[in-house]
Amino acid sequence: HFWSAGHIQLACSGLVDNVTDRWRHLNTFVLASLAKVERNQKKTLSFCSDFAGVDVRIGEAKRVG
Repeated sequence: HFWSAGHIQLACSGLVDNVTDRWRHLNTFVLASLAKVERNQKKTLSFCSDFAGVDVRIGEAKRVG
């Protein structure tokens, strides 16, 4: 699947602060969709909402930078 955990981490890291609004919107949708899937599987998925300085991983989210 294209949207792997690695892609999520990249999308939510401070490395992509300069992405376009369209890119931000797309990733917000993808992350929210993955969160729904994880909840359905009784797992946890933390995801970022601001795409700035947040490292997101399955089951945990830690502030970086």
